[in-house]
Amino acid sequence: MGAEPTLRPDLEEIISYAHKGGHLTALHTNGLRFSEPGYLDKLVNAGLDEVHLQMDGFSGRFDMALRGRSMDKPREKALAELKRLDVATDLVAVIMRDGNEDEMGDILDYAAKNSFVKEIFTSACVCWAGRRRSLKRRASCRTN
Repeated sequence: MGAEPTLRPDLEEIISYAHKGGHLTALHTNGLRFSEPGYLDKLVNAGLDEVHLQMDGFSGRFDMALRGRSMDKPREKALAELKRLDVATDLVAVIMRDGNEDEMGDILDYAAKNSFVKEIFTSACVCWAGRRRSLKRRASCRTN
């Protein structure tokens, strides 16, 4: 388990160090900081190779349940910045039964129309923990 890497003030230096060492640099993120002017540019200039972006859909219906806040505007800004800089991007979706299953079509369509999107990863298991426990929702897992 980890935390949001863009909260680190030294992320640019870490990426640069790894890049100079010949390593592939990939960032797993919610993309919220990508809306800050020049932030993603700095990471790319430091040697960022690819981004794995949290992407549970476009409608935002389940953002509060899954992420604790609305992600519509930050998601749009993050995608626009990634596209502008042509950063290889993987979309990472948590798919929740009786939740955002119907979002998959829009995610797949977006990926097909945007060449900077390289892959889509999905997780079809949600276990409510931490601050989300208060929602009193049971784990929702699907294996097919």
